[in-house]
Amino acid sequence: MNALVLGAGRSQRMGTDKLLLPWTREHCVIEHILYQIGLSQCFKSVFMVTRSEVTQLHRKVSAASLPFCPKLLFNDDAHGDMLSSIRMGVKASLSASHLMVFLGDQPGISFKLIQQLCRVPEGDRQLVQPADASGRGGHPVLIPQCFFQKVLSSYEGEGLRGLFREHASSVLRIPVNDPILLADMDTPLDYQRCHERSLETHKKGEA
Repeated sequence: MNALVLGAGRSQRMGTDKLLLPWTREHCVIEHILYQIGLSQCFKSVFMVTRSEVTQLHRKVSAASLPFCPKLLFNDDAHGDMLSSIRMGVKASLSASHLMVFLGDQPGISFKLIQQLCRVPEGDRQLVQPADASGRGGHPVLIPQCFFQKVLSSYEGEGLRGLFREHASSVLRIPVNDPILLADMDTPLDYQRCHERSLETHKKGEA
């Protein structure tokens, strides 16, 4: 089982590289996500798709205190959408039983949720996705190998939404009670809300 972290976006609405925003005392956003992936101990290989010119991000990832070294994949297609990055991860994971796809701007993710999503029987053909109280699905998503070729050849303009829509009967949704676990960030207000909610959750855990 492999992991893929999507980090090739240009953070245009944030106004700065959102993956480098501070999240905890020790980690920025992308470091925290990678640290949670490492804590889960679920993956044989971890890939991260980014752009080749983002040297500050590369240095941060390379210098992070992690139990693994992410393998960087470069997507410099200015017109490419998220699907083009996902396909790079799929091509690098063709021999893996599953691929879990993470968003690089979803720092509320926890290693416990990752472990929960990874608890699928060997050879299972279900698409796995966390879902909030309303049933709306989010990331990360777990894709079994039997769907890899479909991802590589289909769903232009739709991305993984098309895969999950076409194969709705194969989707297993895991209920998630805390919405911060599924929240991603596009704007400064998104970041502020997510960060404040995360700090509140952390304080409650210490109480």
